[in-house]
Amino acid sequence: MAEKDTQFDFQAVASFLVDDYKLKTDYLTAHFSRMWTRFNFFLSIETGLIGVAFLASKDQWSRYAVVFALAGVLVSAAWYVFGAQDRYLVLLYRDQVKLAARRVIERFKAILGPEVYEEVFCDYRHAGDTAEEAEGISKDPFQWRSGFISITRLAAILPVAVLLLWGLTILLLCIGLLR
Repeated sequence: MAEKDTQFDFQAVASFLVDDYKLKTDYLTAHFSRMWTRFNFFLSIETGLIGVAFLASKDQWSRYAVVFALAGVLVSAAWYVFGAQDRYLVLLYRDQVKLAARRVIERFKAILGPEVYEEVFCDYRHAGDTAEEAEGISKDPFQWRSGFISITRLAAILPVAVLLLWGLTILLLCIGLLR
């Protein structure tokens, strides 16, 4: 009887860990969706502001230039806050997925035994693993990854670049070089 209880505990724990891993990967996936929806929202607002500000006639530009530039600064600052928070949450959720995967693998090692475990999981990589060197994926000009400008980091880098452009616009307006 005690042996059956132990087997049930292994299965129950393994089932819980697999469900936890699935939940965490689903949450990460949903966060990516929300993140890029926000990114596109802010990008659209910035594009509209730039379009209205720089495509307006010279008279309209000079009258409302500072207003559009200040609006651009405020939108860019908000966009940066959202992008930086999203980047943080992506890293947090990826870490949770990694930890959940590690726990699942450890539980399977206990269930399967070391020999079978090594054969089954020797090259296993969990969902979201962004290791620099992925087997079978070559780097070339059309497919590469940089941790410094990763796509999730761009969610915070691009708003800063736009914020700096709006700041430059305001500076040029103030010293009279842009009218």
